[in-house]
Amino acid sequence: MMKLGERVKQRRIDLKLSQQTLAKDIATQSQISKIEKNELQPGSQLLFNMSRRLNCSMDYLFNGNELDNQFEQKLKVIERLLSKQDYDALIPLLDGNYLSNGSTDEIAAIKWVRAMIAQHKYDNLDEAIENIDESYDLLNSNMYERLQVSICDAKARFHFEKGNNDVAKAALEQGLQIAKRYNVDEKYSIHLLYLLSNMYLTENSFDRCLAYAQAALDLTIKSNNYELYSEIVYNIVKSKIEMGINNDSDVKQLDVALYLSDASKKYNVSILIRDLMKLQ
Repeated sequence: MMKLGERVKQRRIDLKLSQQTLAKDIATQSQISKIEKNELQPGSQLLFNMSRRLNCSMDYLFNGNELDNQFEQKLKVIERLLSKQDYDALIPLLDGNYLSNGSTDEIAAIKWVRAMIAQHKYDNLDEAIENIDESYDLLNSNMYERLQVSICDAKARFHFEKGNNDVAKAALEQGLQIAKRYNVDEKYSIHLLYLLSNMYLTENSFDRCLAYAQAALDLTIKSNNYELYSEIVYNIVKSKIEMGINNDSDVKQLDVALYLSDASKKYNVSILIRDLMKLQ
């Protein structure tokens, strides 16, 4: 948990203010330095003046909740629009004041969303990679955890499409570590594990594909989140067939996977599963 001084320093850095600029007319630079080191507790008037200059509430400096809650709500809106592939609605959010407090989180989020728009709306992979790499470079332990994982996910996808498999896999592994460390919603870990299994499948590394896909399936069942069940089962059974270790239980899993993919109208997945069934 960050203390008041650490929040003052982080917020000042986010806004690209020097200690001297923050102190102007309200304190001395030495006082600001001591506050940031938690060596001096500011009085109520100084705290109020700092909060105004830092564009946040006094409560945020004390407790660290307000900006986090505001950003979480903004991130939910962005994630919902991304899931709907409504990129036209995202563009004015970036060009307006929706993400405008200058924090590292919001700067990283802007670059992440610009990367998604560049790739999925304009089919510009190079621009997407440029933006997501800049966003990735801003990752730090104080950043909102779900955003960190989403940035790692996007970096992996874009670099994998570019053929930079090692970069992609490293980003996914880092995303998994972040998700585990901060207990991020398990659906994110399922997604990262599935992407890793996919990458190893394309490299014909079937043992690694099986290991990551099985971990994704275990987490799918544990969390009761079956969004990627069909795709994960396909990777598992495909790997087992290639390794010569498939068995009768795989047929039942494929039956369920086919039912769910048909029900979800994932027709491309259904075609893959039907082709795999012929090999059983």
